[in-house]
Amino acid sequence: MSPPNPVENPASVPTPASTTARLTTFLKPRFGITVQCNTLCVAVSARPPPDVPRSALPSGRG
Repeated sequence: MSPPNPVENPASVPTPASTTARLTTFLKPRFGITVQCNTLCVAVSARPPPDVPRSALPSGRG
């Protein structure tokens, strides 16, 4: 039983990826998905930050 939904969700939508990963980890943290979720969370968390401030800077200044 592999949950391909939570793995495909974040790949398609990098915004709700944090919520999906958190829900998956909270739903079945004993399925060994904690590692996959952690990796996804880290990759998603490290991606939005540099994209958010850059878009907010020019938007607020311009």
